[in-house]
Amino acid sequence: MFNPVTRAIVLSMVLLFTGAATVMSQQKLAPSKADNGPVEPSGKDMFKSYCASCHGEDAKGHGPVAPALKVAPHDLTLLAKRNNGKYSADYVNNVVLHGVNTPAHGSAEMPIWGPIFVGINDQRLVILRVNKLSEYLETLQVK
Repeated sequence: MFNPVTRAIVLSMVLLFTGAATVMSQQKLAPSKADNGPVEPSGKDMFKSYCASCHGEDAKGHGPVAPALKVAPHDLTLLAKRNNGKYSADYVNNVVLHGVNTPAHGSAEMPIWGPIFVGINDQRLVILRVNKLSEYLETLQVK
């Protein structure tokens, strides 16, 4: 019915789609919330996405964008040390939510990380994200 070339192409496509379907069915699905809503990013993931470009993946202030900034990014691993050895989640949460008077972060109303924390109608989600980021930063503090 089909010539040999057409048959080979059809067979190849069937094998390709079958293989892809098999691989996809074997992949682990990301965990989801009970209501099938989106999975929330971890504090570490948010830091990498929104903070590391300036503060660096190690949070020491040496991210790839840092040299272009007028004000050098802070070493976020020293937050506790600069506060008499105590990490202040309240301070960090306030900075994340409201910004600081630092030109590198833009205005207090719209710091560069704004889309992940502000402009969200669900205040519980905002607090959850801010807390996750703050908890991650606490793990990076020097002893």
